[in-house]
Amino acid sequence: NVYNLLEESPGVYKTENINIIYNQKYDLKIVAEDNTYNASTTLAKPIIIDSLTYSFESFFGEEYCDVFIHFQDPAETKDFAIIYIKRNNDKYEFPILYEDRLTNGNYFKESLIQIPKEELLSGRNTVEFFMRTVNEETYEYYKSLLPVLASDQDGSLFSPSSPENPKSNFNN
Repeated sequence: NVYNLLEESPGVYKTENINIIYNQKYDLKIVAEDNTYNASTTLAKPIIIDSLTYSFESFFGEEYCDVFIHFQDPAETKDFAIIYIKRNNDKYEFPILYEDRLTNGNYFKESLIQIPKEELLSGRNTVEFFMRTVNEETYEYYKSLLPVLASDQDGSLFSPSSPENPKSNFNN
């Protein structure tokens, strides 16, 4: 099937009524100003977060709340995901990459955020997790992009001084 995307606002293109089939290859062709750009991807089946839990902990006298994400990793597929965390309806924090190389087929429970007790006592707190399952190529793209983004945030000595172009699924 071919779907034409309509420009909704500058740089934003949308279409409706696409029937998504997981593990099927999709191609994208963009023609702009006499240039043609091609990309393809396979849509990965979503991994469903089944619950969030928390526990109160203490480390070197500092008390905090550990928030855990829980889900079953499918054994029959090689899975990759990007997990986003939003606190107190603010912007999403730095994404966390997940691959099931060491957890394939296992039940996954992991603490992804710690909230200091002082913050908890300061008022109402919310934590939102969003997990986007991606294919391996998209995972590798984000993996190559995150060090560049991290260097912009903290100016660390270990940040790359001259980043390379991130991997992409576009052919040009």
